[in-house]
Amino acid sequence: MKTKPNLVGLMLFVALSAFSGYSQARNHYGRVHALLTQGSLINVRVFKDCKETAQWLGVPLDLLTAEVARAKHSDDRKD
Repeated sequence: MKTKPNLVGLMLFVALSAFSGYSQARNHYGRVHALLTQGSLINVRVFKDCKETAQWLGVPLDLLTAEVARAKHSDDRKD
């Protein structure tokens, strides 16, 4: 006899993915990522402002601005 699966303990996780559009390339890749993940549990948004991004993600602004500075420094070294 087959038993029905117990779905009481099932949890769905939704991933948030945000791109701050401070460069054309990141803005473009963010939009492509959003298109590719439409209909999935990955919720993607592209922002122009880090403050809006932090609010949407529910994280402190300092966390994002440190990442932005680190990424910008990395981009500058590639040139």
